[in-house]
Parts: sequence; structure tokens; C-alpha cells
Amino acid sequence: MSASRSKKQKARSTESVLWMENLREVRHPLSVTRPLWVKHVQIDAGGVLPEPAMPTPEWHPHCELSYIFQGRLVQFIGTEKIEKGPGDMMLLSGGTPHYAMNLAYPLRYITVFIAPTLLFELGPEGDGARAMARFVGARRIDERVVRLRAPVSQSIAGRFEQMAVEFAAWTLGSELRLRALLIENLVDLMRWEQSLGRSPPPGTSQLKWPSIEKALRFIHEHYPKPLYVSQIAREAGTSVAHLQEMFKQALGMSCIQYLRSYRISHAAALLHNPDARVTEVALAVGFESLGHFNSSFRSLLGTSPTQYRRAWDRNPH
Repeated sequence: MSASRSKKQKARSTESVLWMENLREVRHPLSVTRPLWVKHVQIDAGGVLPEPAMPTPEWHPHCELSYIFQGRLVQFIGTEKIEKGPGDMMLLSGGTPHYAMNLAYPLRYITVFIAPTLLFELGPEGDGARAMARFVGARRIDERVVRLRAPVSQSIAGRFEQMAVEFAAWTLGSELRLRALLIENLVDLMRWEQSLGRSPPPGTSQLKWPSIEKALRFIHEHYPKPLYVSQIAREAGTSVAHLQEMFKQALGMSCIQYLRSYRISHAAALLHNPDARVTEVALAVGFESLGHFNSSFRSLLGTSPTQYRRAWDRNPH
């Protein structure tokens, strides 16, 4: 290999990872009563994108599904990059570092952030596991960024538009409507890929989904009580080390991180009741220390429980 070629490859490699020096965790206010969060960004012209539209190097514990309608982006995912344009859809699992740079205006895209438990509720050993595997099983960037074709692209784009409208209005039935639209998009994607002879990403083929499902059900039924990873592993019929590895592969986070996130999502829902005291909420979701509850709440949602309640009181929808 020539010295000049080696230098070019090194420069490309450096460019692909340099952005991760500014990586930060981004928090989205998902809860058990609102397990999806929709962001609609539209910039007609300009140079630097305004906040909060500016893509920043980030990761978060949620699954992410996005669709680009206009413009072009360079998408960085881990150490890989790819150019995205209209009709491209991206699927990311929790804990995946990613970043985008805009190349052309106008720019318009819709992103849906999804609590992983929503997918497991579809059936952890059937379609739910397959849908979850489509997010977490992808390893290469060309598995994570999908170039859709007509007519499936039009159907999926239309549902993204409906999700943005439904989320902005948020009224009776909005959560059910958003779930239905999400499921329809995932079904269309998986059936379309199957029709093209594309195999599902292999990244989760070795996971024991029944064990994960047992662990999740145990957490969901006992989260208000003191819980230890050893208890959860015993209920799932596996070792602590194996449980932690399975959670990391399936959900992009450790078992403890998932338990904390699940408790905080329930706490956020309880805080919608103006009569509930913060201390009572903390105890009700399994925290034995108010200080630990406050720090965990702020870490996951970016605000204190009291500030979160005030914001909800001002804008409950």
C-alpha cells in the first residue's frame, strides 16, 4: 500500500470518529403514558441550523425511527457514514452514537423516539421480537439506513406525516393512533424487505428472547420493590453476567439502567397528578432515597421532578 493511500485512509478514519469527542446523552420525556415522542424539523434555507433542529453528536436509551422528506445529510453512526436523501429511513437501537451534517436545503425530516418496552409488548417471542431485532440486530450502516422504493416509500412517508400531526394535537386516542401508525410502518418495512429476499439482520439471532421477556415481566411486576440484578437473573433462568450481556444487546443498556429508566417513566406519569407529592412518587416507583430519585430523574429527563410537573401543568398536552 502506498504512503499517500495510507494517509488518505487514516484521514477518513479520523474524520469518522472525531465527532464522537463531543458525544452527549440526549433526553426525551418518554413515559408509560407517552411511550413515543415525535420530532418534526423543517428548515427552508440558511447556513447553520438553529437549535433544537441542529443535529448534535448524541446517544439516548430509546429506539429511533426517522424519515427524510427533503434535503440531503451525511449521517454518521459509530465509525461509519452514509449520505441520506429523500425517502431514506433510519432505524437505531438505544445507546447508538450518531450525528448528521446537512448538505442541502430545504431540509425536512420526522423522527420518532420509541420506548423499547412498546415493541416487546407486541409479543416478545413473535412479531415484537422481530420488530425489536430490526432495530438492535443491525450492525452495518446499510442495515440501519434503508433506501425505500415506491410504493412502500409513499405509504410509510404518509404515516410519518400523520404521526407528526397526531403528536402535535395530542388528544383522546392519540397514543393508540401513534402506536398503530408505528406498527403499520414496521410491518410494511419488514414485509418489503422480505419480498426483496433480504434476511433479517443477524445481530440478535443468538439472544434468548424468552429469558429477556421473563426478566422484563419480573421488572414490570416488581419495580416498586427493592430489586437486585441477581433476583432478576434468577427469575430469567440465567446468570447475572449473561443477563447483563443480553440486555445490552437487546436494549442497548444494562439491566440496572433499564430498571432505573422504567421506574422514572412511571414516576413521570404519576407526576401528572397535581396532588401527588414528589416523595410519595419516589417511594411508589421503588426509590428508597429522595436524593437518588431526584438525581436519576434529572439524569434521564433533563429536569427535576418539580420542574417537570410545572412544565406539564403549563402544557399538559
